[in-house]
Amino acid sequence: RVGAAYVPLELDHPDERIAAIVEDARPEVILTVSTVSPRLTGELIELDRPLPEAAPYTTFAPDDPDRLRHPAYTIYTSG
Repeated sequence: RVGAAYVPLELDHPDERIAAIVEDARPEVILTVSTVSPRLTGELIELDRPLPEAAPYTTFAPDDPDRLRHPAYTIYTSG
């Protein structure tokens, strides 16, 4: 309903595998922690650091009637 999805990353995988998943998934932003962020590329939000000041909260209600056909999450497997 929010128009977003998540892709969990297994931190015991090699950096090359994580990079390939991130490249394939093309996330708008990656939620992580500061100890893991050096292994990632792209727009990062480190959850253990203070967030910068932001504009007032606004609600998000996508008008796309097909939004319910979009995935909620994607799982990458070795098979």
